[in-house]
Amino acid sequence: MTLKKNLSIYFIGKTTSELGSQIQTIAIPLFVLQLTGSGMAMGLIFFWGMIAGLGTLPFASVISDRWNRKKAMAILDIVHGGLILIWAFLSLFNQLNMGYLLLITILRGVLSGFFQSSANAFLMDIVDKEALRSANSLSQTFSAIARIAGPALGGILFGTVGITVIFFINAFSFIISGISEFFIDYHYEKRTDRLNLKKFFVEFGEGFSIVKNIKGLLPMFVFVAILNMIDTPIIPILVPYLGREVLGINPTQIGLLTTVYTVGTMLSGILIATLLKKVKSKTLVATGVILAPGFQIILAFMIFPQVIAFFTSLMALYVLVLIIFFMMGTTDSMVNVPLLTSLQILIPPNARARVMTIFGIMASLFVPFGGMIYGFLLDKVSTHIILLTVSVATMIIGLVFLYFIPWKRIEKGE
Repeated sequence: MTLKKNLSIYFIGKTTSELGSQIQTIAIPLFVLQLTGSGMAMGLIFFWGMIAGLGTLPFASVISDRWNRKKAMAILDIVHGGLILIWAFLSLFNQLNMGYLLLITILRGVLSGFFQSSANAFLMDIVDKEALRSANSLSQTFSAIARIAGPALGGILFGTVGITVIFFINAFSFIISGISEFFIDYHYEKRTDRLNLKKFFVEFGEGFSIVKNIKGLLPMFVFVAILNMIDTPIIPILVPYLGREVLGINPTQIGLLTTVYTVGTMLSGILIATLLKKVKSKTLVATGVILAPGFQIILAFMIFPQVIAFFTSLMALYVLVLIIFFMMGTTDSMVNVPLLTSLQILIPPNARARVMTIFGIMASLFVPFGGMIYGFLLDKVSTHIILLTVSVATMIIGLVFLYFIPWKRIEKGE
């Protein structure tokens, strides 16, 4: 009963805040494009938000293994909502500009760094190992629900009531999430040893030692880091630019592209937790690293100018693009869920927050630079050439790194 209650509160709070964030995720790039007309400006917002979060993670990881994760997550969500309220009021009085967007984006990145470190370890605190992959799949499914509704609502709201209402919705979603997290039943064992600067570096260094000593863990970290640098900026940077500047579609239609991608992610998450739960992680990942970039390659060819010109109806092309985005989402989950579960199985419980934070740092380290590169290239190179190049690179890298992952040890843990 306690497990069901905890998971219900955890997922409801998580979904609520993510819904607000997803509404905002599609709206901010559109707002920046409206404000500046520049792909580089979108990349700049993306870059500094991620850099702030990454810079926070090393400190947050050590602290997260010591503090009450439930209370920390709740307070961080509420403060996060307060920051977005500042954006809302600045926008309400027509004072919101790139400077304020950058400043609060950086502050949000700091809060997200502390929250992510606690959240990564918290789910394992309230479920046992046997239920972990199902819990991760459900987590992705609930996140997908928010990502399904969020972008479509974001596009509709941006085109009708504007960015101010979107900020207010997101702010209150974080506050509601924070309040709900206080009601999770969680046993906190306070550590009596005091943390100082020397101990911080010693404890964080232990996380690196564990990564080094567990065979196959470092290649997995590198694999995810490279793939994230290439793939992560596609949705927040490439898709709004593709929709607005290449296809010429409206904000609602741009939001729907992200929505159908997420529908695919959600359905894949459900399948992994149910019909595919006995399928080995290696099989799922191998299938995903071939199919996911494969559908991106198809998309790249579909947006070649010669192909676009072939379509007498833009709506017909748009429907085909929607189908490809759905398939991209479906196949991406086949990589993400099994890899995350595999990492959690390999890492000792008493170092999980530190090691998962190191994973988070490595997984995200090059993503902001990837975002900046995308932003720069979008102002210089055709979108279809960018997408085709990164998709081919993703497939090759995925196939190479499959060889280095310790599948036998992971399968024993499953």
